[in-house]
Amino acid sequence: MSADLKETTLLAHGSIDITPSVPMPLAGFPDRNENFEDIDTYLEISLVILKQENKYVLFYGLDTLFVPDELLIAVMDKYGSKLNLNEADIWMQASHTHFAPALDKQITGLGAFDPSYFAFVKSQLLQLTEQVLSTNFKEVSVSFHESAAAINVSRRKRLLRFDNGKFSFKTLLYPDYNKPTDTGIKLVKFTNAEGVTEAVIWSYACHPVHFVNRLTVTSEYIGIIRQYIKAHLNAQTTVLFMQGFSGDLKADITTVTHTRWVDKLRYLFQYKPKFTNFPSAADYNKWVDILWHGVKQCLDSKSALSQSIQLKLAESKLDINSLSHNDVPVQVRFKSISFWPVFTIVGLSAEVVCDYSKMVKAIFSEHPVITTGCQNGTCIYLPTDMQVAEGGYEVNGFKKLFGITGEIKPGIGELVHHALYQLKQSEKANATQA
Repeated sequence: MSADLKETTLLAHGSIDITPSVPMPLAGFPDRNENFEDIDTYLEISLVILKQENKYVLFYGLDTLFVPDELLIAVMDKYGSKLNLNEADIWMQASHTHFAPALDKQITGLGAFDPSYFAFVKSQLLQLTEQVLSTNFKEVSVSFHESAAAINVSRRKRLLRFDNGKFSFKTLLYPDYNKPTDTGIKLVKFTNAEGVTEAVIWSYACHPVHFVNRLTVTSEYIGIIRQYIKAHLNAQTTVLFMQGFSGDLKADITTVTHTRWVDKLRYLFQYKPKFTNFPSAADYNKWVDILWHGVKQCLDSKSALSQSIQLKLAESKLDINSLSHNDVPVQVRFKSISFWPVFTIVGLSAEVVCDYSKMVKAIFSEHPVITTGCQNGTCIYLPTDMQVAEGGYEVNGFKKLFGITGEIKPGIGELVHHALYQLKQSEKANATQA
């Protein structure tokens, strides 16, 4: 495929349920060890497969905290040779809901791992893949849409605390209304020749940690918005969510409680905020409705349909030992897929803080960019150098829970920039060689 040749894109899609059928622990909070008691919204795997000539790209979205590499390996083992797949051709995305059973047996500090549930999800994943590959692929046009919802907030507030015999500033998991966020909603529609939307991929950056009842299975705002999109478009539309660079972002509760001024006053006296979670389910649903308004703006907005695009894929890796003094033999993967000339998706196998979205957009500056974290194999946070100096959960607090032992090294921002630059260069080289 030459660098300027654009191809017809075929698509097949589907979803499958992975809601647990028996009580078990959920993953997401270290102080929650009980079995779940209720189910609010179902959990699912969404799958969108794109095909250009003999090239396949598989996008999976799983309602789970983290996706282990074992699931990608399972797909490669069964379909790698048959479809001529590379790892870069498979995108496995965790929604990062904190209200689903664990799938990654390496990260048990946030919830117990149940082998029977993992086996069930693996079986469902392969069954869904076979089902979608067996359906008729349809020719689709692609459109990119953007809006915004200013309802997330930094969760790295520095307050004075007494520790080890002295007062010092600590970075706490409280909202800081003065720090930057990423309020962008990005959405992609795949539309068939009859004008029907076959599939939607959308992204927003916000930790899904706010459902009021912690002992409830739920796909959180991701599942609610999924239901809204299906009701708005078509019940058969597959909706796949990509978690943004939300490593340091949470829901801004004050958008519905209107208590920001109270928090700022309390901060003057070094007190915690009035609310650390939504006071009620009704308040949480109001917050989701604001997000839905932004998503609906994307769905209803007019954008040019691109009938012919070129898919450019690239991948680079960064040894975790380059980021921290640690002996865990794993890597952070940097992946990109350009839907040239419309937009690009850049994904990392890490919980990435929002500041890095600016870096990605500067390097991949030709077209709009969807930035997404929590790809398969996620086992570390990527904080900025300033955050490393400040400490906090995204720097130190997560390590024991994730099985990371070493300190985050200085200069992490330069390492991430280099890996992203290498990713961009690899994309260019692949496009030239194709």
